[in-house]
Amino acid sequence: MSESFVVKVEGLRDLQAALKRVAPELAKQLRSETRKTLAPVITEAKSLAPERSGTLKRKIRIESLRFGTALAARAPYAPIIEFGKKRKSKGGEQTLTPKPFMLPAAHHQQERIRRDLEQLVTHTVDRYLRRV
Repeated sequence: MSESFVVKVEGLRDLQAALKRVAPELAKQLRSETRKTLAPVITEAKSLAPERSGTLKRKIRIESLRFGTALAARAPYAPIIEFGKKRKSKGGEQTLTPKPFMLPAAHHQQERIRRDLEQLVTHTVDRYLRRV
């Protein structure tokens, strides 16, 4: 015989309606503050990136996605510089040595980013919930 139980939460519809009104505004605020938190990573990544023509450094940026924010290096050859590559040539296999710039910058600031984002989310959500 299976048992079941019911939990009734009063005021849930009001809370859901309030969150739907606040959600777009909350998301916009979080996205803006997240970009500020990640800006030092971009600065560090640009300082670590090898420079030949300057294109790679110009293509390192923060991008807003539908459900988040990303650090990106949009030069088509950026992954090869970051991770290296092995390729076959007439003389055998040639290895392009990695020269990481994005991952070291993110790793170097990882703890600060985690701490700042945690504080940001807590502060922003608390502020908006007080308004509801």
